[in-house]
Amino acid sequence: MTLLHSIKGKFILLMCALVILMLLAIKFYFIPKVDHFLELSVEHEMKRNMESFEKVIHTVAVAANGERDVVRNALESISRDPEIPVVFRRSNSIRLQYGRSAEKKPQNSIEEKVFREEEPIFVKTKNSFEYIYPLRAIEVCQTCHFAENGKDNVPLGYVLGLAVMTVPHKVLRENKLFYFVKDIFVNNLFLIALMLLIIFWGLWRWIFKPLELVSARVQDLTGRDEEYYNFEVGAVQHDEIRTLKLHIEELIKQNDSSGSGDTENKTSASVKETL
Repeated sequence: MTLLHSIKGKFILLMCALVILMLLAIKFYFIPKVDHFLELSVEHEMKRNMESFEKVIHTVAVAANGERDVVRNALESISRDPEIPVVFRRSNSIRLQYGRSAEKKPQNSIEEKVFREEEPIFVKTKNSFEYIYPLRAIEVCQTCHFAENGKDNVPLGYVLGLAVMTVPHKVLRENKLFYFVKDIFVNNLFLIALMLLIIFWGLWRWIFKPLELVSARVQDLTGRDEEYYNFEVGAVQHDEIRTLKLHIEELIKQNDSSGSGDTENKTSASVKETL
């Protein structure tokens, strides 16, 4: 039973180790991977929204037909609307043309980097996601905006400003992919746990339980052998004493028949009493 208990203990330790390793893998690998995938999906969605938003601005500019106040009022309305999570930053040429507003200038090094490199950047902050998108000049923009020298028309493709979209982290829970991926993830965990349970049950049913029966049978047979051995040893010892007693009695009878002395009779009597 000691060996069997040792095997069972090692198996239980192995199962515990597997569970711990699985939990560590979930904590430090799978969950970060799932979160990263969901963040990529949010980034892709924000990028599409900003590209569509830029097209809307271009459409408004074309419809304004050179009326700069129409475009400015539209952009100001968008900035003030709490339902639209977008704010604007002005380039140097726009600030020279329309004024250097503190809230319209780049607010951090990341926004300045987008102005320099003219490429959008996705940023994850403590409480939200940000997508900083450069708004480039098209042909219709040249009717209202000038280059930084204040004389020439703004070049095509010049970054006139930035559109900064901000969404809170809770958008992940509102994303349909969140439920899809998390459901798959939870189902996979359930399947892993079920697989470990089936393995444990199979080993218990086909290995440990038969070993317990064999061990119990061996112990039963060992106990019977010990009882039989003790009985045989006792019987042999009893037969030896009985044989010795018969020999002594025979010797005493011989002494009695030959007329031994009183000392011998006393000795014989003492031997009889002892036996």
